[in-house]
Amino acid sequence: MSKVLAFTVVYPQAEKYIGDFIKCLSQQTFSYFDVLIVNDRCNQEDISEAFSAFNTHLINSNESPSKNRQIGIEYAFNNNYDYLVFCDIDDWFLPNRFETSLYYLKNADIVVNNLNIVGEHRERLCDRYFSFSIDTSIVIDSNYLKDKNLLGLSNTAIKVQEKALVEFPKDISIGDWYYYSICAERGLTIVYCDDALTDYRQHDNNLIGIDDFSVSLFRKLIKLKIEHYSFMNVLYPSYMLLLGEARSLESLTDDELSALIKKNKNANAHPLWWENIKK
Repeated sequence: MSKVLAFTVVYPQAEKYIGDFIKCLSQQTFSYFDVLIVNDRCNQEDISEAFSAFNTHLINSNESPSKNRQIGIEYAFNNNYDYLVFCDIDDWFLPNRFETSLYYLKNADIVVNNLNIVGEHRERLCDRYFSFSIDTSIVIDSNYLKDKNLLGLSNTAIKVQEKALVEFPKDISIGDWYYYSICAERGLTIVYCDDALTDYRQHDNNLIGIDDFSVSLFRKLIKLKIEHYSFMNVLYPSYMLLLGEARSLESLTDDELSALIKKNKNANAHPLWWENIKK
């Protein structure tokens, strides 16, 4: 039987979600998996006790969020796991997610599933968010991911292999986009799955584009997109043009940005992550 690892990071601000997370694990229709917890400054005994019902591996860490993910990916590779399912501790995933992800990974290197957007208490804000923008025939490759992203660390699973090992910059902010962009550049195949769902908890509606961006938030997101392209350009010079386009947004006035926000929202009311941060 294939070795499967479910991986999450726990940290003090997210401890309140651990009970729900354990329910998600317990309700999975596929139950033959181990659990890896990267413990970022929580009480080790409390975490061990909370996950005692599972075959759990615990690694204590005090690294950046991206480096914590790198620890998990490398652990899966070094311990000969076949599949790694990423799980955010503060999100909820439906009972078929693991089973469905493994089915799709028979013919792909990476699977990404659809999202329900929910509030702090899992109140529904938008069902099947990605269905507004994409369908099951979508081809997700490096070109597709150059200006947008839909692969997060709560709705993806991977086939563990050397090509999926990535060195994360310690100070990178958008680790998921960086990781999957590199995987795509290396030729790993990505498939979209509409048959499984993650309830993605929105702590800031604007980040996925449910509400209108404020100008101040838009400026912050411009800087983050510039950061992403700067890191990618170190590895792949083809990102130089995108980096220049993102930098050109910084010179726009508040009025120009306000008009741009409105134009992009009218053109695409349900953007993928980072898709509407453009001219």
